[in-house]
Amino acid sequence: MRHQRLNRRTYTATLAIAFVPFLAISEISNVANTMHGSSRNTLYSIFALLLIVCVIYFLVTCLAVVIKRLHDVGWPWFLVILTGLFWPFLLALSIVPGQKVSNRYGDKPAEKFDLRSALIWWQS
Repeated sequence: MRHQRLNRRTYTATLAIAFVPFLAISEISNVANTMHGSSRNTLYSIFALLLIVCVIYFLVTCLAVVIKRLHDVGWPWFLVILTGLFWPFLLALSIVPGQKVSNRYGDKPAEKFDLRSALIWWQS
C-alpha cells in the first residue's frame, strides 16, 4: 500500500464535497413532505435508499481522507479507530498544520488546493 499525504485545503474541500449529497437528499425530503398518498411513500423509499448510499459514501470518503491527513501530520492511521471519526477530531485535522518536510508517509503535499485529489480521492 502506498502512503499518501493530504494538505489542509484539499482535506477540507473533500469533506465539503462529500457532504453535498446530503443537501440534495434534504431537498427530496422537503418535496416528499408536500406530497400525499402512494407517491409520497414511493418518494420516502427512494429517500431512504439514497440516504443509505450517501452515508456509506460519506463514511468511506471520510476514512480515506482522514487517513491521508493523519499521514500529513505524521500520525499513524489507527488513530481513526481511536477517534471513531468524531467531528471535533475531523475539524481539528483541518486546523493542525502538516509536517513541513518529507516523513515516512511521503513527500510534503503542495500547499495549493488540488481539485483532482478532492474529487478522485480513491485513486491516489
